[in-house]
Amino acid sequence: MVRVSWTLPIGCEWKESSLPWVDAPWWDYEQAEEIHIYTDGSAYKGSSSCAAVIWICDAETWYFGGYVRHLLPGRPCPHRAELHGLLLGCHWLNQALQALHVLYGTLPSVKFHFDATSAGYKAFGQWGGNSFGDLVGNIRSVCYYLESRYKVTLRYEHVKGHSNDPGNEAADTVAKLNEYDPALQSPWLEYFDRGDSFELHWLWALWKSEWQPFWNGSCLCLPLRSTTAPSPSTFGIQTHRPAESTEETVKVECALATANVLTLLPSPKLHEIGLQGRARSEALQQIFHQAGYHLIGVQETRMRKEARIDQDLYYVFSAAATARGTFGVQLWASRQIAFGPGLYLERAHFKVIARDPRYLIVKIAAPFLRVLIVVAHAPTTQASAEVASAWWKQLSNAIPAKYSGWPRIALIDANSRVGSIPSRAIGWHQAEEQDTNGEFFHNFVLDNGMWIPATFDSNQEGLGGTWRHPKTEKWIRGDFVCLPLDWQFSACKASIDPQLDISLRVEDHCAASVHLAWQAKLRPPGRHHSKGAPTLALDDLRSDFAGPERAQLLQDLRTIIPSCPWQLDVHSHTHLLQQCLQRWVFRRYARPARKPMRQHMSSDTWSLVLQKQQLRKDLLYHNSCQRKRILNGYFRVWAGAATHVDGETFEDSVLFSSSSARLARL
Repeated sequence: MVRVSWTLPIGCEWKESSLPWVDAPWWDYEQAEEIHIYTDGSAYKGSSSCAAVIWICDAETWYFGGYVRHLLPGRPCPHRAELHGLLLGCHWLNQALQALHVLYGTLPSVKFHFDATSAGYKAFGQWGGNSFGDLVGNIRSVCYYLESRYKVTLRYEHVKGHSNDPGNEAADTVAKLNEYDPALQSPWLEYFDRGDSFELHWLWALWKSEWQPFWNGSCLCLPLRSTTAPSPSTFGIQTHRPAESTEETVKVECALATANVLTLLPSPKLHEIGLQGRARSEALQQIFHQAGYHLIGVQETRMRKEARIDQDLYYVFSAAATARGTFGVQLWASRQIAFGPGLYLERAHFKVIARDPRYLIVKIAAPFLRVLIVVAHAPTTQASAEVASAWWKQLSNAIPAKYSGWPRIALIDANSRVGSIPSRAIGWHQAEEQDTNGEFFHNFVLDNGMWIPATFDSNQEGLGGTWRHPKTEKWIRGDFVCLPLDWQFSACKASIDPQLDISLRVEDHCAASVHLAWQAKLRPPGRHHSKGAPTLALDDLRSDFAGPERAQLLQDLRTIIPSCPWQLDVHSHTHLLQQCLQRWVFRRYARPARKPMRQHMSSDTWSLVLQKQQLRKDLLYHNSCQRKRILNGYFRVWAGAATHVDGETFEDSVLFSSSSARLARL
C-alpha cells in the first residue's frame, strides 16, 4: 500500500491559491462519484521527487483525499519525476478503487491532471518518445490493468503550470518537499522503473471477459481457428447489378515546395530584400518551373503591395508585408504544369480565405483537387511563449468553421524544432529537441489533421536541414510541408531539392519539397450540385474529431463496440463492427429531414415544393451543359475540326424542353 498524508511537514505551507481546496473535509472512504488526481514532479538541488494530490466528489460534497509523494533515487531528472508522479497516482488509485468496489459495488469516474505534456501525453498513449521507454511502457500497462480490472476509463487533462490552478499548485508544493519519509515511499515506483517487468504488460488479460473460458490454471489456451463461417450478407452480396459510377478516377501527381526567400539579397549595399522587384520573382519562378513544381509557398517576400497580376508561369496569391516592409507571404500555383493528363489549375479554382502579413489561406476547388493551402511564417524562437501561442491560435482561428471538413496542406516556415516527441503526425527521423515553438507547431499540425513526411524515414530522402545557423554553421530543419492525414498516397517523398537554388548572396536557406501521387475522383466540370444531398453531416463529424470533444467521442465509440466470442470468424466480426459504427454515425450525424417553414403546409404541397426545387436545379444544370456544348460545337466548326454541330446538342434541347414542361406543370 501507499500511505496518504493530509498535512505538510512543519515549516511548510500550502500556496494561497490551494487553501480553499485543501481545507475541504478529509476523505474517509465515503462513496465517490468523481476522483481527480493532480500529479507533478520536481528536480533540484541534487535530488528529484514526485507527488500526487487527490480530491474526491460525491453527489454534493468535495473531499480532500490527501497526497502521496516519493523521493526518487538516482540522478535528478524533471521528465522522469513527472512520469513517476503519474505512476504514483495510479498506485493510490488502485487501492482506492479496490476499497470502493468492496464497500459500495460502484466505481467513480477518474481524471488525471498534469502540467507536463511531454510526460502526460506519453503516459496515456497520445504521444510517443524514446526517453525512459521502459518506464512509459510500464505506466501504459498499469493503465490497461486499472481499466480492465475495474471497468473504468482513465481520462486526462493538461493544466498549465504555475497559473494559480489550486490542484496543480498543491501538487507542485508537495513535489518540492525535500524531506525523506520511508512510510511515504511507493514500492510500485521502485519495481516498475526497471525494465524486467514483462509480466506487467499482460496483467490486463486476467480480466478480459472474452478469455475467461480459455484459462487452464495459469495457462491461457486460445483456440487455433474460428468455429463460425460468414453468411453471404456479411460480404454484401447483391442480387441486382449495381449502378455504374459516373465519377472517373484519375492519377494526380503534385510537387510542393516551401521557401523563405529573404536570402535573395544580391548585395549588402542594396536595401532591397525578399522579392522586391518583378524580375526576382520571375527568376525564382523559372527555377521552380524547370524543376516541375505545382504549388510553392513563399515566406518573407517583403512586398508592401499585394501582387495582383499573375506571372506567365504561375498564378500569384499574396498577403502584403507590414507598413515597415517586414514579413509578407505568397502562394504560387502553376499555370502550365499538369497534375495529370489534361489536369490543369485555372484561376476560377482559387479563392483567398484569409490573409495577414504572416499567413495566407487559399481554397482550391478544382475537379481533381479540393484542399485548403496554408502558407505561413511563424514567430522566431526569440519570441516569448505568450506571443507564439497567440499567433498559432490566430492562425487556427483564421480558417472559417464552414471549412472545418476540408483537408489542409501547410507550406510553412515554422521556426520550430520537432522530433524528440513523436506522434502520428511527426516522426523521430532526424529528430531535434522539441522547443516551445515546436510544441505549438506540433499541436497545430495535430489539430488540423496533418502530418509531416520529412519526419519519417520512409518518406524523407537525404538530410532535411533548411536553414544554416550563422555561428555554428549547422543546418537546422525549420521549414515544413504538411499533408492531410486521411489522404492515401501511392507515392510520397520529401527532400531538399538541390535544383532549387534560392540563395543568391549567402547559402543559408534551402527549400523543403514533397513529391506526391494519389488516385482522385474527377468531379464533372460545370456541375455544382449533386443529385441527392448526403444523408450524413460529414463536416460536423470531421470537426468534432478534430476538436476538443475528440476524447469524449472516442469513449462513446468504445461503449458501442460489442463483446464477441473468441471463436467468431474475422469476416463476421468485421461486419458486426461495421453495423455498430453505422448505427452510431447515423444516430449522431444523420441530417434532419427538411421541413417547411410554414407549419400549416400539407405533406402533398411540401412534396411538390421539393420536386420543383429539384427540377429547377436540373434545369439550371442542363441549361449550362447545353450552352457549353453549343459553344463547343460552333468553335469546332469555326476552327475547321468539324463540319456541323454535334447531335448531342439536340439531345440536350430535348432534355431541356422536358424539364421546362415538367416545371411548368408544377
